[in-house]
Amino acid sequence: MARGRFLCITRGKATTSEVLSWGDKTATDAVDQWASEKQGWVDQDPDAVTGHYTFLINPLMRSYGFAGANQWRWSGEGSKKLDSDENATNWSGDLKFTLPMDGKHFQDVSVKNPINLKIGATETISMNEVYPGGTYDDDTPLTYITSLKSADENVATVNGNSIVGVNPGTTTVTITSGDQSRDVTVNVFEASITAVDNPQQMTVASGTTQLDLPKTVHATFDNGTSRDVAVTWADLSAEQKGILASRKGGVITLNGTVAGWDKPVTLTINVTPATVASVELSPADTDVTTPSGTAPALAKTGKVTWSNGDTTQEPITVASGTNPNGQLPSEVKVVYSDDEEGTAKVVWNTLCKDQYSAREGGTFTVTGSVEGTQLPATQTIKVTPATLDTVDAPSDLTVVVDTQAKLPETLTDHYSNSDEAAVPVTWDSSTLDTHTVGDYTLSGTVDGYSKPVSLTVHVVDAKIISVEEPTPLTVPSGTKKGELTLPQTVVAHFDNGTSTDVAVTWSELTDADLQTLASRQGGTITLRGSVTGKAPASLNNLFVMLAAVAPSDVTLTINVEPATVTGASVEPTTVTTKAQTAPQLPENATVTWSNGDTTQEPVTWDEVNPEDYQNPDGNSFQVSGTVAGQKVSVTVNVTPLEITSITLTKDTAEIEQGAGFEMPNAIVTYENGSTTVLHPRWEDKSSSEIHNPGSYVYNGTVTVRGEEKPVSFTLVVKEKAKEEPGKDENKPGEKDNEGGKKPSKPAEPAKSQADGKKASPQAACPGFHRR
Repeated sequence: MARGRFLCITRGKATTSEVLSWGDKTATDAVDQWASEKQGWVDQDPDAVTGHYTFLINPLMRSYGFAGANQWRWSGEGSKKLDSDENATNWSGDLKFTLPMDGKHFQDVSVKNPINLKIGATETISMNEVYPGGTYDDDTPLTYITSLKSADENVATVNGNSIVGVNPGTTTVTITSGDQSRDVTVNVFEASITAVDNPQQMTVASGTTQLDLPKTVHATFDNGTSRDVAVTWADLSAEQKGILASRKGGVITLNGTVAGWDKPVTLTINVTPATVASVELSPADTDVTTPSGTAPALAKTGKVTWSNGDTTQEPITVASGTNPNGQLPSEVKVVYSDDEEGTAKVVWNTLCKDQYSAREGGTFTVTGSVEGTQLPATQTIKVTPATLDTVDAPSDLTVVVDTQAKLPETLTDHYSNSDEAAVPVTWDSSTLDTHTVGDYTLSGTVDGYSKPVSLTVHVVDAKIISVEEPTPLTVPSGTKKGELTLPQTVVAHFDNGTSTDVAVTWSELTDADLQTLASRQGGTITLRGSVTGKAPASLNNLFVMLAAVAPSDVTLTINVEPATVTGASVEPTTVTTKAQTAPQLPENATVTWSNGDTTQEPVTWDEVNPEDYQNPDGNSFQVSGTVAGQKVSVTVNVTPLEITSITLTKDTAEIEQGAGFEMPNAIVTYENGSTTVLHPRWEDKSSSEIHNPGSYVYNGTVTVRGEEKPVSFTLVVKEKAKEEPGKDENKPGEKDNEGGKKPSKPAEPAKSQADGKKASPQAACPGFHRR
């Protein structure tokens, strides 16, 4: 939709209206979009947007021009006059147009007023052209600033379209575009101080009355800058003034304040002891006059003038450790009893070193004798205390972060009398931060020593002193390298007394380790790892202190369980054997293991009952076995024996007329020579048929493996022999109940060669026995 109009002059021709399209890829798409408003214009819909369409059909327009930007925004311009040059401009890329500015357009400036800046901070100014209906382009603000000017560049300066804070204060910055301008108020504030450095120590002589204290100290600000800032020092206290005037000197700690910093700034002032400027003996005579027999009276005191202006009456002194023997008068002036004057040598007694070597000094009397007389000579010697010549610098101290620093309490001092002693030292630890890694230099003072001493403290990261071994890992045989879930951290104990989990890096598995992982027998793998980590922050520290600790070894035990059998199978699953021949079962079975292995393992088969394969007609049965604890089975198919013949136990039988008989059995003979006895089914014949002498054929069938096989038997009946005279026909046992004939003895049944069972005997009946 249209968002306003502006005047555009190209090649001297003005266009007075325009349409805009968003979201179309081509100029044709844009025209189609504008033309789509026709229906709203035809219907005279008051709510419809029709301005694009009416623009296109305006009869006053003589020419149109179209331009595209960014492949999704199109502009159509119309002119009521024809241009003599109607060729396309073919402009592309970024083009700059100069647009006229007047008061009705210059309605707003997108800046804050006032602008508040800290020193060193910047504020960028931008301004949009505004039409009565709103901004020209909400998506891409057009900036029209031509200049910025600061009224006080000591407070704020300008850099292009940016205002830069320089010093605390307030100024006005004028923003100008064309013939329009706007003023904004700029307030510049001091940046917040984050740290202030204490100034270097001062050293002054005892008796100094005017101190040249530093006027500034160096401060760091929260905007990343640093500079010197003014400092105000507190007045010297009475005690501090006393130290400044004292001949012994001392150390003064002076506190100062900095505006915007709520912590004190400290200055250490070292006051050096006063030194002797001159000595005047009292009495001042260099000659000693004494009457004969009277010990000479040597000068015992001197007027001492000090570098700090003090004057004192002091005995003749020597420094502790200095033998005064060479400083004693070697002769004195004597006056004899006749008033004559002369000089006499003095022989002083030998001095003991202990008399003049006491570190704290003291006074003692030297005695001697005046040569040539019995008169004694004496001289009082005051031994001044030994002075500290040097103090051994302490060794650097290393402290683990977040632990208390144990500063040395004494230092080894060397005195002017050659003594050495451990003397107390006082440290200024105000700058030491044991919660932050870094190097710190502390200043210390030793009573009686005019020079400052220093100690360097290195605050370092905590170091691992021990690592807990992780719980052993148990995995099944066949676990792959990528399937191992190794612990990512272990518990480490640090030298600052803390413990925490730290990352661990494990060594690569060796070929032997990989073999153990895959082995069916399992085994044990020991991995070695290295750890790094961080010490936990103390409770009063807001930041976690990273610790670049030295690597430490740790081991992990991996127990590989032996593989288990997951299945077993035999091949073939079916074996074949001839009847009455023991089957040959597979010796081995294929065993699968939990680690993926397959092996051939021996099978222990259950004992096979021979009866299972004795049937000559064949059969099948199962045999079970065990392999590696798994049950397996095989089917045994017993193939029938080949039948070589089927015969009867007898083909022909003869009997006397009226005698009984038994029918024969069939004998089946197999290829291996074994036999089976079967009972044929014989046809029925009545007793009357075979009662008379003659030859009779019996036909029958025997069932062999489901088939009926024919068999025949011939019975020959002979005429009964006549009775012999005198034979007792009624004799028991020789006469049956039927006609007085003796029955025939039943035939003995044949045994089966296949199963060893007897065939059941035929029942005796008159005439014959049937089977």
